[in-house]
Amino acid sequence: MLNTNQGDAKMKIKVKDHPHWAGTSFQVNINGKKFPTERGVWYQPVGETDDEKEAKAIEMAKAEYAGKYLSRAGFIYDSEEEYNKIFNKEWA
Repeated sequence: MLNTNQGDAKMKIKVKDHPHWAGTSFQVNINGKKFPTERGVWYQPVGETDDEKEAKAIEMAKAEYAGKYLSRAGFIYDSEEEYNKIFNKEWA
């Protein structure tokens, strides 16, 4: 269990990992709420070591906890509208 300060709020973080042939997947629990929130979904970040991947999974979960939008590729945006604006601009 890892306690992390983000602003004035203290975050209680637990990480669950699932190693398999395609790499390690992670679920992160912040203050009793599971991320990713969808049932049966796991973060599978890209990294060289499991520690690096775990740190990225925690970063993704913190972003979702803060209300940010997380793309399928793991990029963090302020909102889904911002993501759609950038995505549609590049495909136009």
